[in-house]
Amino acid sequence: MSTWPGSAVMLLHEPLDFTCRDKQFIEYAQQKRIVATNWLFRDYANFHKHADTLRAYFEPETGVRKKVETYLSTLRASRSILVGVHIRRGDYRQWQNGKYCYPDAVYAQLMQSIVDLYGHDRVGFVLCSNEPINEENFRQFNVAIPRNTFIEELTLLSGCDQIIGPPSSFSGWASFVGNTPLYHIIDYTKPLSATSFEVTMG
Repeated sequence: MSTWPGSAVMLLHEPLDFTCRDKQFIEYAQQKRIVATNWLFRDYANFHKHADTLRAYFEPETGVRKKVETYLSTLRASRSILVGVHIRRGDYRQWQNGKYCYPDAVYAQLMQSIVDLYGHDRVGFVLCSNEPINEENFRQFNVAIPRNTFIEELTLLSGCDQIIGPPSSFSGWASFVGNTPLYHIIDYTKPLSATSFEVTMG
């Protein structure tokens, strides 16, 4: 933590956990105007408490929902399980030195693990990406590549039964709003099982 003499400014270099009920914080807050700025704030207790309210508030507009529902309904006519695959590229080539910018072979490997779990004829995959997808690299699977707007693809992912993708707030939000179990690909060499998926909650 760094401070500037004569001011109440503090720069935090590491995560700080605190509660607004902390007596020291209340005493300080009553004497000063508190301004906190960053993007990694978390209030898990209230986030969980008001999760359904947040989902309702951020629900996509009717036109988007109807378009997505029609699309998914068509896919479900032939597949009982739909798995959304978020293939994040673009900025991920630089972020974390490209650690999570996985090649198609990694996604195909994980998709095969899912097929092994549920059966080839039962599973359909919905592939979404911020770059063009080479469908030929996934020809062994039942795939759909919608090529829609980002909000439509976000809603498509949220409407699937499961989601896989690299660590990303995009797939994390899709998981939360759709109550859809998600597997964030941290280590693609680890075995994938049905218990690897969980709904993102903040």
